Amino acid sequence: MTQNKPTREQIARMIVEAPGNAPAYSFETIEPRKDSPLVGGRLAVLGSSVAFGAGSFQWAVGEYLSRRLGCDLVKSAVSGTTLADQGQLSYVSRLHSDFDPRDRWDAFVCQLSTNDATKGAPLGEVGKGRDLADFDVTTTAGAMEHIVCHVRRTWGCPVLFFTGSRFESAAYQQMYDLLCQVRDKWDIGVLDLWNNPAINDMPADQKALYILDGIHPTKAGYRDWWGPELERQLLAYLARNDTKGLPLCVCVTRCALAPLGLGVMPDVGKVAAVRNGAHDRVHGAHRVLDVADKDADRRRGAQGGRAHEHHLRRSSPGRSSPVW
Repeated sequence: MTQNKPTREQIARMIVEAPGNAPAYSFETIEPRKDSPLVGGRLAVLGSSVAFGAGSFQWAVGEYLSRRLGCDLVKSAVSGTTLADQGQLSYVSRLHSDFDPRDRWDAFVCQLSTNDATKGAPLGEVGKGRDLADFDVTTTAGAMEHIVCHVRRTWGCPVLFFTGSRFESAAYQQMYDLLCQVRDKWDIGVLDLWNNPAINDMPADQKALYILDGIHPTKAGYRDWWGPELERQLLAYLARNDTKGLPLCVCVTRCALAPLGLGVMPDVGKVAAVRNGAHDRVHGAHRVLDVADKDADRRRGAQGGRAHEHHLRRSSPGRSSPVW
């Protein structure tokens, strides 16, 4: 018998009631590192629902690193989207629309989206070319190479991808293998949570605190589980590349709510948008922008679906967002 997919209301309740989203796991308690090489710098994050923080009220990788390392954050995160260029909200599309070539990034973080696996995007292959015209961005491999090449040429940054922690997915393993080939070709870094026993080997009850559905972390998961390990690997990578004298660019990765049967958590997203709007009135220096893609909404509405929320967040570590 086919198991019924949870409704949006059930997922919203699950997020609200998750022990790992309790006030005790507020990001307000994150202590900045005094020796951070990114203090006063700028961090860019590109991703889908894990970068968005779909199971943690929008507190995610970018927010952890921004607070811990003392840098400003700009993130573009759309639930349900793919690396492979399959429309105007893909990673490739938003790389060009949401990040100004005139800006400077000290780190550019791009999430490896499992949606490429769950939606059956063609994986493609890592080729020999090194020009933008050489990459088939409709494939996952081509999109990854395009991102690496564009970021380096535009902002002069080394690039780094991060994986999610392990879950049952042969297709994601194939994506991980592709990422390793991209790493070897381009000499980029990989923040590896996938092939990481220290992250993945833990008692089931503790993992239940940290992750909502096997894929999407709670606030506790980002703050106390993923965050410190990503921070450790990131700083090690920056230290190894410091002698190159370049701005530093990092690309992070994960997935969306496809395993739950949903591409987005609209109820939570709406509440978060209201929350951030109220915060802007109190802290003008902390700027958060939530943009709904109305054209996509109309298209999906005609198909009986709903648009993914296009979330572009700009924030500074010295200004706190409201907590749940």
